[in-house]
Amino acid sequence: MCFGAEPSKTKYYYREEIVPPRRSHHHHHHHGHHHHGHHHHSPRSSYVSVSSHRSHHGHHSSHHHHSPRASGPVIYQRSSETTSRRYRSGAQNGGGAHANRNRGGFLKSLRGPLNNQPELSRRLYKLIKSENTLVGAHETAGRERISIATQLSEWGERTPDPAVADLSDKLGVVLAEVGEQEDAYAHAIEDSRSMLKHIRNTERSVQPSRESRGKLVDEIARLKSKEPQSARLVILEQELVRAEAENLVAEAQLFNMTRKSLKAAYEAEFLATIERAEKQIILARHGRRLLELLDEEAVVPGAAIPEYHGAADSRQIVCDCEDDLGNWRPDYRLESEQAASSTPAMSETNGSKKEATVAPVPATTTGRLFQPVAMLSRPSTTRYICRRCNDVVKRSRTAARSYASSAGAKPDIYDVVCVGGGPAGLSLLTALRANPATAGLRIALVEAQDLSKLRNWSLPPNRYSNRCSSLTPSSAHFLDSIGAWSRLDWQRVQAYQEMQVWDGVTGARIEFDWAGTAEAARGNTIAYMVENLNLTSGLLRRLEELGGVDVFDNARVEDIALGKDTEDMDLSEWPVVSLAGGRQLFARLLVGADGANSPVRSFAGIDAKGWDYGRHGVVATLRLEDDVAAHDSMYRVAYQRFLPSGPIASLPMPGNYSTLVWSTTPAYAALLKSLSPADFTAMVNAAFRLSPVDLEYMHTIPSGQADELAWRLQHATIDAPPSPRALPAPVVEVQEGSVASFPLRMRHADTYIGERVALVGDAAHTVHPLAGQGLNAGQGDVESLSRTIAEAVAHGQDLGTRMSLEPYEAERYVANHVILGVCDKLHKLYSVGSGPLVPLRSLGLNAVNAAKPLKNFFMNQAAGNGFKLF
Repeated sequence: MCFGAEPSKTKYYYREEIVPPRRSHHHHHHHGHHHHGHHHHSPRSSYVSVSSHRSHHGHHSSHHHHSPRASGPVIYQRSSETTSRRYRSGAQNGGGAHANRNRGGFLKSLRGPLNNQPELSRRLYKLIKSENTLVGAHETAGRERISIATQLSEWGERTPDPAVADLSDKLGVVLAEVGEQEDAYAHAIEDSRSMLKHIRNTERSVQPSRESRGKLVDEIARLKSKEPQSARLVILEQELVRAEAENLVAEAQLFNMTRKSLKAAYEAEFLATIERAEKQIILARHGRRLLELLDEEAVVPGAAIPEYHGAADSRQIVCDCEDDLGNWRPDYRLESEQAASSTPAMSETNGSKKEATVAPVPATTTGRLFQPVAMLSRPSTTRYICRRCNDVVKRSRTAARSYASSAGAKPDIYDVVCVGGGPAGLSLLTALRANPATAGLRIALVEAQDLSKLRNWSLPPNRYSNRCSSLTPSSAHFLDSIGAWSRLDWQRVQAYQEMQVWDGVTGARIEFDWAGTAEAARGNTIAYMVENLNLTSGLLRRLEELGGVDVFDNARVEDIALGKDTEDMDLSEWPVVSLAGGRQLFARLLVGADGANSPVRSFAGIDAKGWDYGRHGVVATLRLEDDVAAHDSMYRVAYQRFLPSGPIASLPMPGNYSTLVWSTTPAYAALLKSLSPADFTAMVNAAFRLSPVDLEYMHTIPSGQADELAWRLQHATIDAPPSPRALPAPVVEVQEGSVASFPLRMRHADTYIGERVALVGDAAHTVHPLAGQGLNAGQGDVESLSRTIAEAVAHGQDLGTRMSLEPYEAERYVANHVILGVCDKLHKLYSVGSGPLVPLRSLGLNAVNAAKPLKNFFMNQAAGNGFKLF
């Protein structure tokens, strides 16, 4: 859904810049501050959305010589993965050769000189380096295309010929999309390149076993010739047998992984090539249609410029282009499969029928590369604004906002309008209604989903949702203070009192518990495991008990705009939420609790910086071997192991159930989802017990993991756990239909507030789930914002002004930034599988575990019980 608690697969952008967001952000990082003028990496656009028909024309011209934003919103509907930011070689410093040289030098200092690498690894290194150059070339081509499109539009705007002025605008949009295709293609090559790097790294890891075997052979030959009776010969021959066995395993792993990764790498690149080519053909054809509207008939000197009648046709052509791109679907079949296929189905596009053959995506294909990208699809959140009306938009405080048309009826004014009915949105409205200071406010909730399903939500006692969250005692205390904690189904909530965390490479371990602290007297609880649906259902019940909130559920938001200055009142700076049925809600304060792809944040012109981790979170509901609750129902343990590919966590649920969160690579996530229940269960058990090398091998086989694990547990030497509670109970079953995955990313909005706008939860920040702080950070936002609103009301302030909202921003922004930074650094720290960093991090982990006061300090901070650091 677009405006609900869960993010949709497609996200909308109110774009002020044609350049993809990550490019300009890198530029800002490079200089250390934001500029308010042009810069050579991020050309600005003066043309606007092609998303709907132009409804009116003004008589103003817009100029933006030094504006950091464009004069009008450009809206795209894009794949959530295609426009995501990424940091590859040197991107943190703005990209370019200089940054790449710096990064390359750093890596060489860790891996040694290039000439010391194995021959195959060295050759593959050069290939990967060439691929990196190719990525930069396509990114440069995309930027230049966009720059050309911008210049064409700005030139045409100043020409006296109305035909040229109109068509240059539309041609600029088409050309800019060609540039966007180049950038998307560069991203695809980068993903292919990362798969090749995996081959290189694996090949290098096999080299030590080869060298060890060779040295033993040489030493045995030397002794046989010089000391044939030496007692060392027997020992060396035994070591040689062991070394040959290890080498055979390593070579088999390399063989399997090389084939798999090579195929995946170039399959991804070829599919991206097809997508780029076919979409650029679509754009070129519609560009030629636009050119046909330009009449070349000569004008007699002194005669008036002929009247131009092609504006409607040009808009229609751009909309046709948009539809064709939106209707484009990839065909993943091979040529031989296509030839053998049956008669293809017929689909209509722009009134004409054409053949459309859409094959299902193979189970092994995952990730952005295999999803169609809708480049110019019409969103439902804004209208087309002609370029000549942009100066009207620029008069508003936020250039990205558009104006709502004046309504004849009296405006429907609310003190607070919250878009999004997830945990953050429902908690905020419940807190406002539960506080006597804010109970009299007029409040509205806008939610895209049907809340009747949430009201009637229930599952059998032996089934649990796979979307669960860990709530700290601080979050639970806040929910209790607003009367919502008791409305949860407590038969489905599980507290845990200990957490075992260890390094999967070195075995260094830390145990988190409240034993021997003041918290021990208060129940020892570290956190509560709650299904997200249980939490939102309880919040909705409490909110309906309090009453006083106008709920617009199952409601599609068509537009978020600014009001107008009328004779009765000045609402020119008030957000107006227009619903599909024609209802308009005027908000003194508009709260965005609408997820990571927040349209409210886009309306406010607030950018969000961050990057994708190249990891997916695999979730599932597990049944354990024995009923752990029967042994000690009052003491439960959570487990987390950091593996080089990402952490895996088993978090307790009531009875003998637990919920799984496994952060891993997209390829591994796809494999896990494709496995049979028995093999998936084996992989989970292996992830907590086997070495990373053994686990890596089990990822290379397409099936049979259960048999492989049984063999390894029987024949391999596995270190005994330090205590009976050091490992989770074996998993015996995965709940049917519970295995799913989602991409992991980090995002942080530039600010949480605007004029009459506030962001909470995922709309303001998205964090890696390894510390379980995402939902808790959102609850902290809600608690702070509700308190800030109450203080503004108590002091007679306008609760929607930036000045009234600044205490919320000051309290939460830095605190959340610290959480995001810590989680990000932990992810990067434990993604390293070898090198000098590994023993250092283990040393630090053991030191913290031994220092009880320091460990208790960290636990208090994580639980929200400690003093404020910021």
